[in-house]
Amino acid sequence: MKAAEPAYRRFGARFLVRGGQALNVEGESRARCVVVEFDSFDIARACYASPEYQAALKIRQANSIGEIMIVEGCIA
Repeated sequence: MKAAEPAYRRFGARFLVRGGQALNVEGESRARCVVVEFDSFDIARACYASPEYQAALKIRQANSIGEIMIVEGCIA
């Protein structure tokens, strides 16, 4: 997380969910869930592709197993 902070700051990331208690009621179980909000789909993609995040990603991938999805949506 610390390695990714520069990318998150640069692209205005807002953490809506980061860990905490979870109950899996359907599908595969995940040990941890994180939801990060960006101002747009394109900004989220730019953050992921940024050199700052790609450097942090290498650290995460060497130390954990996970999945990342970028999803366009809106809160009504």
